[in-house]
Amino acid sequence: CCLQYRVAVQTYVDVRGIFGGLVFKLGHAVKLAHLRVAVQYPRQLRVFRYMRLNEQRAFLRVNATGKVQSKAIKTGRLKRRAKAQVYANLSIGYFELGQFLGAVDAADSALEADPSLVAALVSRAKANEQLQKLKEAIADYDRAIQLDRFAVDAFLGRGVLFLKNGNLYGSVEDLSRAITLDPELAIARFNRGIAYLDLGQPSRADADFSKLISDNDRDAGAYLYRGQARAGLKRADAMKDFNRAIELAGEWGFAWFVRGRYRDGRGDREGANGDFLRAYELGHNDPWLIERVREISG
Repeated sequence: CCLQYRVAVQTYVDVRGIFGGLVFKLGHAVKLAHLRVAVQYPRQLRVFRYMRLNEQRAFLRVNATGKVQSKAIKTGRLKRRAKAQVYANLSIGYFELGQFLGAVDAADSALEADPSLVAALVSRAKANEQLQKLKEAIADYDRAIQLDRFAVDAFLGRGVLFLKNGNLYGSVEDLSRAITLDPELAIARFNRGIAYLDLGQPSRADADFSKLISDNDRDAGAYLYRGQARAGLKRADAMKDFNRAIELAGEWGFAWFVRGRYRDGRGDREGANGDFLRAYELGHNDPWLIERVREISG
């Protein structure tokens, strides 16, 4: 239910001084962001913090085999803080490529060099979550938040993890903190809206999804979940939101399924059956739906 973001990142490492102009790239592009890390050694060493694009992070490039290609790391000539930042960015890169074990290993290296590096803790937490190591993930999010009460990514990550595991009040608290820190963080507001729905607070869910729609009137997910909130509020315009969600994302089987359940609850069995069959055709495999399709077909 959570929005998933993909980015295309092109990052450059510009190592000056004794290392020369060492540049790495990895072509994995959907959108383009740039990160320049300038290092001058030995008189001055600076690593610029990676920049944000659409709630994601730019990261250092690795090659297709995931091998680190930084002489600076291999020769151990970077200062510890800079080395930690390089490995933290590398961990983020592995995560974006779906190499979660590599992300954990790189984050471990970053934290060995600098145990207080929040970016590495958050990256390792996200990777461990994907590896179903939930206790380890929560421990890293907890530690990141202890170190930095403004770590929006840590609040966001822990809030989404709480939502997935049924800690709805904890999820709302963390996601609200993330929204306070970054009011334009759409993914936090979206997931908080879902938490409010699960808590039986449709008016608050409606407010969150309405804000998302006001910012982006082509957000099919926001329409679908606002429709559920308005159905819970017994508002007549719930159906309008369900229709708009399907108009925007007609190949999304879950949207057809949700509208079918709404129609079924209102006694429109014929319309509901049509939606259920379409949801099934599109690959939605809810056990309840499969049984209902058998009844329709039998």
